[in-house]
Amino acid sequence: MPRIEQHRLVGLGFEQQSHVGACPGSCGVRRPHAAQPDLLHPVLQMTSPLHSRRSILAFSLWVLAAGAAAAQQAGDARKLVLDAARPAFQSDTGGAVEFVVRRLNVSGDWAFGDVKLQRPGGRAIDWSKTKYAADLAQGAFDPAGSFFLVHRVGGGWSLVEHATGPTDAPWFDWQTTHKLPASLFQR
Repeated sequence: MPRIEQHRLVGLGFEQQSHVGACPGSCGVRRPHAAQPDLLHPVLQMTSPLHSRRSILAFSLWVLAAGAAAAQQAGDARKLVLDAARPAFQSDTGGAVEFVVRRLNVSGDWAFGDVKLQRPGGRAIDWSKTKYAADLAQGAFDPAGSFFLVHRVGGGWSLVEHATGPTDAPWFDWQTTHKLPASLFQR
């Protein structure tokens, strides 16, 4: 004769009987308590289509919320890095600037930016009216690219190096001078 084990799962609202050994008919019969007659067996709960959809929806919402929070933090960090570099470029161009970011790499407490400068609203900078007018006329100025290196000090970022319109790659010297990894400057 098979042995019958009875399990009472308190708080889940049902009792379960299972047969150990030969199973004469209805193994794992569920008998709900009268107070909660619609509660399913935990295994059925986990595999029911409704539970699966709810779990997937809850997980998806959690992932989206975590992603949104991470994106917000990344956006805040990006703004802080760019704002640390902005005053030097505004001084160089004699007016307000916006960045078209082509590359922004962060490694530990260092950030490197490869940016194109423009006036607010996307207007082009008239380089002939800046201190770079003579360099531009001689072909020793590239208005398409400007670069900066910032370092995190305490809770903020501080500009360490910048180059407006160079025709060479100033970051090679920056890497050596500040003993930084090459990966900080790579695309």
